[in-house]
Amino acid sequence: MPDYRYACTNEECDAREFTAKKSMDEYQDPTPCPKCGTMCERLKTDFCKNFRLKGAGWYSSGYNGASNGGASWAAEQRKAGKDPFK
Repeated sequence: MPDYRYACTNEECDAREFTAKKSMDEYQDPTPCPKCGTMCERLKTDFCKNFRLKGAGWYSSGYNGASNGGASWAAEQRKAGKDPFK
């Protein structure tokens, strides 16, 4: 189960931020603070803000056919007069 970050809204509590393990189905549910018991909301995090796809990409770099420059297996089967998907 992943850890999610929560912020305590009780000003008198010294646990301002804490993490809690929750299932992915329950991550939106409020969680009680471990110190004071106040129900806390999950913090929104930007864990993917630096994720970028750059370059030509996997599709144009060989994933769309045979990686060695030759014809794909299906193309070879069709060339031989066979149906490749039967």
